[in-house]
Parts: sequence; C-alpha cells; structure tokens
Amino acid sequence: MKKKLLYLLYSLLFFLPAQVLAQTANHVVISEVYGGGGNSGAIYANDYVELYNPTSADVAIGGWSVQYASATGTSVSATTGVSAIPAGATIKAHGYYLIQESAGANTAAGALPTPDATGALAISGTTGKIFLVNNSTALAAAAADPTVIDFVAWGPTATPAEGSNPAPLTSNTTSIERKANSSSTPTSMAAGGSDDLKGNGYDSDNNGNDFIIPNALNPQNSASPLEPALSTSPALTATPGTLSFSQATGTTSTAQSFSLSGSNLTAGATLTVAAPFAISATVAGTYGTSLSFTQAQLATAQTVYVQFTAPATAGPSSGSVNITSGTATATVTLNGTATSAAAPTLTLTPTTLTFSQSVGSPSAAQSFTVSGTNIPSTGVSVTVAAPYAISASATGTYGTTLTFTQAQMAATQTVYVQFTPTVVGAANGTATVAATGATSQTVTLNGTGNPAVNTPPTLNTINNVTLCYTAAQQTIVLSGITPGSEATQTVVLSVTSTNPALFSQLGVFPIAGGTTGQLNYTIAPNASGTAVVTVTVKDNGGIANGGVDTYVTTFNITVNSLPNVNIVSNVGTNITKGVTAQLTATAGGTTYSWTGATTVTGASPGIIGAANTSTLNARPTATSTYTCTVTNAAGCTTVQTITLNVSTLYPLVTSNIITPNGDGKNDTWIIKNIDYYPTSSVKVVDKAGKVVFTATNYLNDWAGTYNGQPLTQGTYYYVIDLGGGAPKYTGYVTIIRD
Repeated sequence: MKKKLLYLLYSLLFFLPAQVLAQTANHVVISEVYGGGGNSGAIYANDYVELYNPTSADVAIGGWSVQYASATGTSVSATTGVSAIPAGATIKAHGYYLIQESAGANTAAGALPTPDATGALAISGTTGKIFLVNNSTALAAAAADPTVIDFVAWGPTATPAEGSNPAPLTSNTTSIERKANSSSTPTSMAAGGSDDLKGNGYDSDNNGNDFIIPNALNPQNSASPLEPALSTSPALTATPGTLSFSQATGTTSTAQSFSLSGSNLTAGATLTVAAPFAISATVAGTYGTSLSFTQAQLATAQTVYVQFTAPATAGPSSGSVNITSGTATATVTLNGTATSAAAPTLTLTPTTLTFSQSVGSPSAAQSFTVSGTNIPSTGVSVTVAAPYAISASATGTYGTTLTFTQAQMAATQTVYVQFTPTVVGAANGTATVAATGATSQTVTLNGTGNPAVNTPPTLNTINNVTLCYTAAQQTIVLSGITPGSEATQTVVLSVTSTNPALFSQLGVFPIAGGTTGQLNYTIAPNASGTAVVTVTVKDNGGIANGGVDTYVTTFNITVNSLPNVNIVSNVGTNITKGVTAQLTATAGGTTYSWTGATTVTGASPGIIGAANTSTLNARPTATSTYTCTVTNAAGCTTVQTITLNVSTLYPLVTSNIITPNGDGKNDTWIIKNIDYYPTSSVKVVDKAGKVVFTATNYLNDWAGTYNGQPLTQGTYYYVIDLGGGAPKYTGYVTIIRD
C-alpha cells in the first residue's frame, strides 16, 4: 500500500491479526533488488530493480521513478539518486518491469535480460534503500512519504525500514526477492518450487518478513510470463480480509477500511453488513448496511469504510461484509469489542473568582477554564444565577446557561463571567459545571456591590477650524453629547477661549432631545490670530464615591486676515481717450486676477498685456471699472475696484520729421491717435502756401511726396482738423533726404 503512514504505524502492524499480515499488495511493488552488478564475482554486469504488479489491472507508471539512498542516508540525491521511468510506460497485471542500473568494472559478468528502462543508480551490493515514487522529484527525506508507492530497506544497518525490520544483507552474488505469500521460502520460490509461479506480491509492510535471499537471481522483464496467470473467471478481492475494532460502549468508532477490486466482472458489486457495523464509500459519508459499486468503478480498486457502534453492554460482537458480483463473492470478517467507558471527569481552573463592581453596571469579564476526559455525547453544561452571567467569549452575549459539545470538549474551553450587582453589599454565587455520569464541579463567585459611581459625560472630538476673516456668524455642530451611562441625567455646556479679543461673540448650547449641540462665534472686526477654545460638558450626577461629572475637550480656531487692497493709477482716474493707465494693486498678495474692459486689439482699447500680476495696463475707450481679486499666502481673498473716467478727446501726437530712406524709421509721417478721428482731415503746404498733401481719415502713410514724386528736402506746414468744433492742430514737419 502507499506509504502515507508514519513509521509508528509500521510498528503497530505487528499487533494486527495474522489475516492482515498475510496479504497481497493492491499496488505495484518492488519485487527484487540486486546491487552487486559488475563487482568481483558478480552474476550480472549491472545492478537492477525489478517491479511487479500484483493487481488485476494494468498500471501506468510513466513518469514514476525508483530512487536510491544509502543504508543510513537521510535524503536522496537529485543527480545520482533518481532513476526515472519513461513516459508512457505500463506494467501489466501480474507482470514484471525490469530497470537496469549502473555497471561495475567486472566485464566478464553476464548481461541482463532486455531491460524495460535504464538508469544510473550505483546500488550497494550489501545494504541500502530503494523507493518506488509516483514522480521523478528526489525525496527530501529518505523515508515514507505520500508520494512513495513502495520501499524496501535491506541490510542490518539500513534505517528506516518498513516495520523497523530491514530485509536481509546481500552480496555480489545475491539479491533480495519479495515473497509470493507469508510462508514462501527460498526453496518454494525457486524454479519448480510451490511458489515459483505465484508472483511476488506479498506485502505485510515489514521488509524483514516480506523479502528473502533467493537461491538464484531471477531478473524478469515485461516479456516474462505473468505470475500467476490471469484468470478469466469473475473474481473479487477484498484486502485486508479482517478488521478488528475496540470501542467504548455506546460510542461509534473511527472508520477502518478495506480495498475492494475485481477482475473479469460482468456486473457491479453489492456489499451488505449488519449492525452494529455500518459501511460507506467515503470516510465522512453516510454509513448504512448496504453499498454498491458499478462494474466501471471496480475497474480500479475502491475503498470501503467500516464503522463499529459499540452496544450499551460490554462484550464481543462479530459480523462480516458480504460482497457479491454475479458469481464472484468475497467476505471481510469484522470483529468488534465493546468496552466499558471510563467515567467522565471535569476539571475547573481557577475555582474561585472575586468581583467588586458599582451597582447597576456590569464588571469586566473574568474567566475560568473547563477541561475533561471521557465526555459523553450530551456534552457539558455550565449554569449561574443573577447577578452573574456567563459567555463563551469575552465580548459575546452573556446569559445564565452555556453548553459545550463533546467535540468542543476535546480541547480546553474558557468560560467568561460578568457580575452586575443590583444592591450595595455582598452578592455571592456559584458557577456549576455538569456532564452526564460525571461529578459536578463548581466555581465559587464572590461579589461585592459598591455604591453607584457617576460616569463622565461624553462629547465627540471637535476638529480644528481655520478660516479667513468674515463678519458673518460661524457655526460648529457638536455631536456625541451624553451624560455617560446614566441616561436620565441632564447636561449643560460651556465654552471659553484663550484669545477673547478674537471674538465679538462666542457661545454654545445643547439641542434638546438629542446628542448634538451648537457652538456659534463671530469674529471681532478685522481680527486675526489663533484661539484655543475649550468646551466643557457637565452632567448633574455629581462626584460622590469618585464619580466624574465633567468632560473637557479643546480645539483651535485660527482666523487669517484678508489682503488690504488699494488700487492706484499712475495717471489718475480722469484720463483722455488714448491714454494708457498703469493700475497698481498694493496688497502683499500672492496671486492677482484683473477683470474689466474686454481685451482689445487694434482700435478697441481695453486691458493690455498680462492680467495676473499686481499691475495692469489699461487703455479704455470709455469710462470703465477694473476689478482686482487678490489672494494672500493664507488663501484669503479681497476684491477691490477702480474706475477710470475717460473724456471724449484723444490727444494727437505728431512727428515733426520724415526721413523716407526705407530704413523703417520715420519713413512716413506719424500722427498718433489720428485713428480715433476717422472723419478728420489733414493738409500740408509748402513755404509758398501750395497744398502738397491732403487726406481724410489719414492712415499715417504719407512719405513726403506730391503727385507720386518726392518733395524736395525742407520744412512744411500742416493743419489737422478733427471736426466737430474741436480745436485744430497746426505745426511743422521737415523732410530730410540723404
């Protein structure tokens, strides 16, 4: 069977009945090991490991491995200790599989029969350990493991071994060979012996009992005859054939199991059993007196679980699991013994708890533990009477009764106790722990009720407040206002400040019928700074016996000042059309934002340039108001405005020289602001009074020409008429040519 058990289980096998030990394995086994290959006097040139399939079905072993460790080795080498079985390999029912391993120096030794697989394990000729593993990963520990299908240790120093009993010591001319049955001997296993053709499937999980030193080496491969030859008749095999139970009266045992397999079956199998035994197809399933498997299920070995429910009276009980499939039958013998159950015991620690608590309020929980042996199925009960209460957890629901199941009592349980006195003085009690059949145990509970002590009122934390100066009243909502645990008491609120000058008004009051209140305050005109504000809640419960009637909390109110903004114009606030004013906001702000007349292009004056600094250039065409929003480092903002009153007259600025040489400077006669007077007229005359240039809506484009020809260098007189009764502009302009 798979080596999923601890070695402790191997030693227990010695105490099982003979029927269990005399059994054929239901899995592939290691049937022969030879480690003297190629040594001095060796029979064969190579070491080998032979596998045998005692089951009635072919087994796929591709991807498995045989692994080797020295007699006392504690692990398997991943590089030299693993011999992998090729993918796709199969070992036939009752067939053999030969794995050739490393060769020695003796080249005169004989060759093995054709191996089914080859490896390079250097197996000791005298002692060691071979493992059959269901994968090719090296075992971390050279011992039983869930992945180990079978293993054998041989030689007196080999450890661990199945059953703590290694197989015999070998030599260069001998091997270890698995028996066919419990009574097999070297003679019966030899050619022509009574066990010669019965295979090598005996497995009692005791290496010393399961292996012999054969009279002659006998390596067999997949081409060797099947042993024993497969029968064509339907057959059922149940292994082991006997199960034995010992169980306390009135209780149900842990399940034991047997393996059921079949060959050449033509139908499913039916299993029956009678009370006090029951069977199931799964260890945690429903147990009953009958069970069935389909023919398809029995193509592989099935596990049947058996439970024994001991009768109320001590003594032996016997039965059997009867298995039928067509004409095939099998039986598993069941032996049960009902033993008298030991009386339950209970142990409590500690056995005394002492409390001192104010009247009307529950104490902090104290605890004691409950443990026991032979606890009945009805479990354990714990009871107390008021003013005590119990719970299975410190923060759980408390009451006067508590129950622990039989399963819970497999571990020590903790009982938590609270004391809630109703009167002043002593109030003692007892916690009683009982179980059917056990002597009840008690924990003495000593309690003293003390005069009620007023608990402090409550108020939730108030967050700090930071704001910019405002004249509007501010409100803070207070929450969590209670008189403490005494719900019938009343509370009053009060408030003080470390900086009274910061406020023109500061007050607090509770909101009736709830747990909230309101703190109102108004900042003194233009005040700034920080105040530590203290809010006090006081109930009417008093401070007798150490009571507390006051709760105090503090928080900060920080008021940041606003920017003090003043806007000035470098040309005053009364300007003429065409004049650009520079507006400057003096405030010490960190950010500025101007708004006002629409940004202009060409002939539509307004904001000129950036509008996000402390200064703004503006050229309004009509009376306009400009607004500056200033924010200081504290994030506080002030808005201020300035109005520029614009007169309708735009001053003209005329140049008095023309140098039309194409250098881009004074190439034409420039009259600034003439564009504001589209109906104006311009006239230029020479010294003789002759008109040499005239234009309406002059576009600053005259280059000192007359009828397209350059005028001579000299000084000329001009007259500019704006119309509408406005004064005329007169003066001289000089034409200079290179």
